Amino acid sequence: MKTNVKMFYNLITKLDAHSYLKNYLIYHLSPVIKGVKPAITLSISKKKELYNAWLEIGEQLLASLDLKFTLLREASTSIILYIYDTNQLSEVIHNEEVAIFLQMVGYKQNTNVNEAIDMLVERYALYNCPHELGVFLGIPLKDVVDFMHCSDKPCILCGYWQVYNDVDEAIAIFAQYDKAKNDILCDLLQELKATS
Repeated sequence: MKTNVKMFYNLITKLDAHSYLKNYLIYHLSPVIKGVKPAITLSISKKKELYNAWLEIGEQLLASLDLKFTLLREASTSIILYIYDTNQLSEVIHNEEVAIFLQMVGYKQNTNVNEAIDMLVERYALYNCPHELGVFLGIPLKDVVDFMHCSDKPCILCGYWQVYNDVDEAIAIFAQYDKAKNDILCDLLQELKATS
């Protein structure tokens, strides 16, 4: 897969900014697009044409993928976006254990997706990167809680997140993320090669 990723970036660097952004977003969003992850965070530098392309077509592009976004932070050099699938995120925040956890850190009881995201943005501004962001990204609650409490519990696997609990579950999720990325990467490469 590493060879394909390198080839992908080599090919998209030759594209105009709008085409680059489209391919860049689709690749990074692949686990969300494939339905195995509720959301991602993505940083876009303001120093590149990518930022202007984002301003021009980003929202429309995400809407075409049936995804939404919110701005988590804007700095002089970059923006950080939270890009999500509403249905998948709703399932996460309405999971009974997750809902209780979110209430414990200040979220409303029976919150809806929009209210939860508004609160996440507020807490992101207050705490730089609040720990509950992990559950908004689909990380298992037990691992988020163990990371949050900086317990003496050892991290037993590092991948898309630090795993403290169910290694088999984490490995299965990592494999789903990798498969989604690889499947979409192959599709993107096929299109890019056909047009170059």
